[in-house]
Amino acid sequence: MKQPKKGASLFSLLPEDCISAIISLTSPRDACRASAISSAFKLAANSDTVWEKFLPYDYPEIISRYSGS
Repeated sequence: MKQPKKGASLFSLLPEDCISAIISLTSPRDACRASAISSAFKLAANSDTVWEKFLPYDYPEIISRYSGS
């Protein structure tokens, strides 16, 4: 098992998609805060996977209604 650098969190061993899944269970505010923790958290917090979880389930329909599609 890969060991984290001294002083690094065990979270640094997780794949980005796993960190994204965890962050998506929080709030938009917490996702923004998490992005300040490390570059790995920033990449994960900025992913579409995270932000799509914060949107209403019918957001594609809402967008199409107002975009004229």
